[in-house]
Amino acid sequence: EEFQHRRVSLVDVLRVARERHPAERPLALAEQRADVGRDEAGKLEGVRHAVVVGLLAQVIAIVEHFRALALEAGLNETGTLARIQRLVELGRFDRPFGGHLADAFQAQLSLRLQARIERLRLHQPLGDLVSPADLSKLERDVLKESLLIAKKLKEIVRHHFQLTVF
Repeated sequence: EEFQHRRVSLVDVLRVARERHPAERPLALAEQRADVGRDEAGKLEGVRHAVVVGLLAQVIAIVEHFRALALEAGLNETGTLARIQRLVELGRFDRPFGGHLADAFQAQLSLRLQARIERLRLHQPLGDLVSPADLSKLERDVLKESLLIAKKLKEIVRHHFQLTVF
């Protein structure tokens, strides 16, 4: 009964993608946006064709952004997910966006962990780079969405603290 009312997150999608091979189709969020990954028919330019993505840098950025917001709000929470939840409760983010932020953070952690486990399995040196070519289409879509959400968070924090790039 409780399972039926639980929210499905990006991490759940990744878990299912690893257990089975689902039909390749974009996430519902991706279907609502313009297809920015293609500039001409048959010519792709997107996350699949990138050489590598450094997920550690993305994860650290999310952690640091929430640390700054938590310090400003005087929060005692030390975990990133707890900070996100508390900032939503305080009205700093609306509930849907807070959910997307938590999902993006967990998805990036999950993808990074999966890549590191695979490197261990292949007896390769550990690193924090993930090759999108090694991901399924579903995982690439999840990665793309999580990076877009992280970028939105970065813009919000930059505007909030009136930061500029030199």
